[in-house]
Amino acid sequence: EDGHIHKCSTSYSEQYLESYSGHIGPVYGLQWSPFNPKLFISCSGDWTIRLWQEGRQQQLLSFQSSNEEVLDVQWCPNNSTVFGAVTAGGRLELWDFAVSTLQPVVQHALTKTSMTGLLFAKVG
Repeated sequence: EDGHIHKCSTSYSEQYLESYSGHIGPVYGLQWSPFNPKLFISCSGDWTIRLWQEGRQQQLLSFQSSNEEVLDVQWCPNNSTVFGAVTAGGRLELWDFAVSTLQPVVQHALTKTSMTGLLFAKVG
């Protein structure tokens, strides 16, 4: 709940291998990139999504969602710069950081349904 991300060892539970600080709210989701094994994204109750590189304690990029907690984040399996996120207010956001880091390329708000998770369908 403190916003930190810790990389742990399955062999040694006494200490963290690495720690990443940047979020100021609870971290709700994290996913490794399917294209680069050193990159991962995280989402948080602080309304942000952050891009990280393993071994570097500071984020590479930060994406400000709307004024809502970001409940889940997933990489697109077909494009290395695209990921999706869902917010507590029922908004689906698709981001492409090759196009913009300031706003999602697609936003869709659901009015009668809420979302807590996101999964891209595998094509082919």
